[in-house]
Amino acid sequence: MLNSQFPYNELPKLQDIVIEPERKLTEACSTCWKTLYQLHGFLDAFESGTVNGDLLLLQLADARHSFDLDKKPIAISRVFEAYSSENALGDDTLDTLFAFLAQYRHTDEISLDTLSPAYLLSGRKKTGLSRDRKDINIRSYHTNLTLYTPPAQASVIKSLKEDLEYTFRNPRNEEGLIQMCLCHFQLRALAPYNALNDHAARVFSQLWIKSLKLNFSFLPFSRIISENREAYQLMMREVAGKGRYADWCLYLVQITTEAATYLLARLKDIQSLRKNTYDLITKYTEYPLPAELLGIVFSRPFIKPKYITEALQCHRQTAYAYLGHMVRAGILVEKRSGREKLYLHKQLLDVLSN
Repeated sequence: MLNSQFPYNELPKLQDIVIEPERKLTEACSTCWKTLYQLHGFLDAFESGTVNGDLLLLQLADARHSFDLDKKPIAISRVFEAYSSENALGDDTLDTLFAFLAQYRHTDEISLDTLSPAYLLSGRKKTGLSRDRKDINIRSYHTNLTLYTPPAQASVIKSLKEDLEYTFRNPRNEEGLIQMCLCHFQLRALAPYNALNDHAARVFSQLWIKSLKLNFSFLPFSRIISENREAYQLMMREVAGKGRYADWCLYLVQITTEAATYLLARLKDIQSLRKNTYDLITKYTEYPLPAELLGIVFSRPFIKPKYITEALQCHRQTAYAYLGHMVRAGILVEKRSGREKLYLHKQLLDVLSN
């Protein structure tokens, strides 16, 4: 029986978990696949370069939610300001967030090593199961009471590690969604790292989405989970204590569907904003500005003259003139970042923040 105050050394191996085909879960999986392919079809209509830029910004916004769930909160405006600013805005959370994002963009392999925060931050391979005797547990967001304590026996951890690695290398394609859900749970339940175990589990789910070879590389799992974060913790306890793996799979499949729906809505919002901004740039400024500015002002929420001079091969004074016109048109807002001047595209930041 699970006692949340003591390590739970009775986690089953993934290979031993059998999910009975229940109608509710089967229907949820079917709906999820339809939603994923609907999103895939929507993105087919756009140039990959433009969409990839939008997805990168949304992925950065979602990473911020993931760190917030791991109790490392940071304002989304600060994230994007640091993304553009050359000033020393960074702190440990920002540095870690950017390191994760950079590494996962170039990672296809799924293993305990590549998911390890130590590996991602150092750039060197380290032991996948690097957790020492440090107290690791899952707590209630509301009360901060411990809900679950991961295994502590070395033999149990070693066995579960080997089982996870085997499952990563031998996916059961016919049960893809179910296996993704179970691996996500097991990463949280095993908690193999000294920190950011929940974040690693969510990134695993994103890498699994990436492995499908659809035309989007991530889903905003963290954004959806953050809306009802306590359920994410309580479900963890229920599954570990009572073996309710089918309930967990149903929960995470529904999260996946909501994440795909949310991503589709945000991409449509950005497309609509892009069209309105194009009209402002080409028709309603003091004189028509180069249409190429559209790509620049949507490349990130905080713009600086350097982006314009590099993209348009123009003089810095010309870039400032373009920026001045966009400020007067209400597209951008001037903002100081230390000794550097940035230009905030507030409507884009609003869409990313939602």
